[in-house]
Amino acid sequence: MTSIGQAVNDGLLRVTPRGLPSRGLVWSLTRARGALVRLSDPLITYRVGNVSIRLPLSHDLPHFQKVFPFYARNLGRIAAALRQAHPDLAAVDVGANVGDSVAILRSGRPMPVLAIEGDRRFFALLEQNAQALGPELYLRCAMVGMAPGDGAGGMEARGGSAHYVAGKAASDPVPFLGLSELISDTPEIAGRKLLVKTDTDGLDCMIIKSEAALLADRRPFVFFEYDPFHFERYHDDGFAVFAALRLAGYSNLLVYENTGELRQSLGLDEVDQLKELHRFYSGRGGERYADICAFHRADSSAFATVLASENEFFSRHKTSRSE
Repeated sequence: MTSIGQAVNDGLLRVTPRGLPSRGLVWSLTRARGALVRLSDPLITYRVGNVSIRLPLSHDLPHFQKVFPFYARNLGRIAAALRQAHPDLAAVDVGANVGDSVAILRSGRPMPVLAIEGDRRFFALLEQNAQALGPELYLRCAMVGMAPGDGAGGMEARGGSAHYVAGKAASDPVPFLGLSELISDTPEIAGRKLLVKTDTDGLDCMIIKSEAALLADRRPFVFFEYDPFHFERYHDDGFAVFAALRLAGYSNLLVYENTGELRQSLGLDEVDQLKELHRFYSGRGGERYADICAFHRADSSAFATVLASENEFFSRHKTSRSE
C-alpha cells in the first residue's frame, strides 16, 4: 500500500499547474489519492531541505510546494541570515508536525531545535524522522499555552495540519504547557539566542501574548502565523499581539503571504497599517493569511540584514508581491 501511495503522490507531483499532460490523468490520480487516504493513509517519502522524511499521503505539503514554490521556505532563509549575527542561534518549533519545519530550519546548516507537537500521530512521525533530521533535536509532545474554553478538548487533523478543538473527546489528551516552561526544561538551548516559530492554526497569538517575560528578557525572533479566521474559532483578540510585542520592546515586522512571498515590512508603531493588514486577511476562511517575523528593537541590525537578504532573493526570482 505504501508503494502505491508513493507512486500516486509522485505522479501528482509530476503534474505541473501549467501544461497539464492529461486532465483525465490528474483526475484519476486525485481520486486514487483520496481513496488511499480514506482506506489507510499510507506513509510516503518526501524530500524537505537536505533530508527525506516520512509523512502521510494526506499531507498537503508536497502539493503546496509544487504549486507555490516559495511555500514555507522563508523560514529556512531567515534562520540562515540570522545565523550570521548569532552563530549560537537555536530554534523552538511550536507545531513541529512531522519535522518538515525542522528540516527547513536546518536547510542552511545544523542548529539545535526544540520541536514541540501536540498531535500524537504527527509526533510519532516526528520521532521516526528524528534520525534523518540529525542531532541536537529535542522532542516534546505537548500543547503550548493555555487550553481555550474549559480545558477539555482534542486535536483534529486534516491535510497535514492539526488544530485544537475545545470539547472534542480525546482518549489520550496531550497536556498544555507554557512555552517558557518547555524552554527551561531544555538545558541544551539555555543561554542561546532563540528563533521561536509557531504554527498552531489559531493559538499562535495567544501563545505570544502569554509570554511577556520571555519576550522582554530573551528577545527571541518570533515567526508566527497570523490568521483572523482562526482567532474567531477561539474567540481571541489576535490583533492585540502587536501591542504585546510592542510593549516587550519589539519594533519591526516582516510580513509574508501564506504562500511564501514577502508582502511588506512594517514597524510596530504603524498602527493604521497593522489595522489594514488585519482587515486584508479577515473574512478569507483560512485560505489566505500572513506569516510574520517579529524583531526586537535590540536586533535592528539583524532585521536590516534579513530584509535586505529577502529583497535580494525575491528580486532575483522576479516574484511579484501581493498588494
